[in-house]
Amino acid sequence: MSTFPENLEFTYAKEMKKDIEKLFHDAKSVAIDLRESNRASLACIQLLLAAKNKAQKDNIPIVIQTSDALSTIITELGLEEILEDKERT
Repeated sequence: MSTFPENLEFTYAKEMKKDIEKLFHDAKSVAIDLRESNRASLACIQLLLAAKNKAQKDNIPIVIQTSDALSTIITELGLEEILEDKERT
């Protein structure tokens, strides 16, 4: 499992992409821990959606754990599919 910072700013997107790619390398399952993240740029949210889509395409189980604040942002953007099958804390 990988843990990400509190603020997923646009400037972090490049590093986040690399971190997510590492999680998928030879993975039988993927876990992304965003419980400490309370804000996110659209670029970082797009990366989460891409990770979710890749996992589904490659038949890899994925768990995305989010904070309530991040869940609210994602829901308000109409991207609830990112939250499906995720663990809440």
